[in-house]
Amino acid sequence: MTYRGDARHIIRMKAQEIVQRIEERLAVLKLSDRAASLRAGLQPDAIRSIRRGSVPRTDRIERLAQALGVSVEWLLSGAPTADQPTATPAPPPFEMAAPIDMTSGRGSSPSRTRDLPVHGAAGLSDGFIFDGRPREWTARPEALDGAPNGYAVYVRGDSMQPRYLAGELVHVNPNRPITPGCYAVVLIRQDDGAPLRGLIRQYVGQSAETITLRALHPDAVTAYSTDEVAAIHRIVGTSDA
Repeated sequence: MTYRGDARHIIRMKAQEIVQRIEERLAVLKLSDRAASLRAGLQPDAIRSIRRGSVPRTDRIERLAQALGVSVEWLLSGAPTADQPTATPAPPPFEMAAPIDMTSGRGSSPSRTRDLPVHGAAGLSDGFIFDGRPREWTARPEALDGAPNGYAVYVRGDSMQPRYLAGELVHVNPNRPITPGCYAVVLIRQDDGAPLRGLIRQYVGQSAETITLRALHPDAVTAYSTDEVAAIHRIVGTSDA
């Protein structure tokens, strides 16, 4: 069964029932509203907005259902399906270029000459805090023409020297394929619903359960669980901003 055409109508009609099913899954998964919203790649207050009566787009309902380990049909109607929830659901599958909501919620607006958002707040000695809100805007390079979801981040720390230096601006295209040996922004899920942690690393490879990444200074290889990694977005260039 598909709800693509009338999902928002169903949400309006059965809003309270949907909220109750969301609460049921949050309790089973032991997740806060914020943590589940971030796990779905949405804004931190996405579930709270639904509680308050906001009607989300169909694609966001699909992301939320996946993050909660249920089908869209069950979330909207409670109808039993082949993938209805269990007491210990499998985590949502890792996607190399998982969608991350980058809606501007802070900072100045883009201009005609500077329309590329710069993400990542200071606060970590290695990496940055990624909450989806641009800190500033910069000129868009040719490598990101035609990539509306492209963005930039400042390099923090010295873990990727000499490839990338602290303070350098890297350009990121979430649409580009990830291949062994490439350099990328890796978004790591945090405990207790905290914003994503962003790292710049070299992608080594992955198995069904782990993703292997490399830092250059010092040279170190680390394997992350696929549950920990929200997305990997390929770096396509740099500038001095």
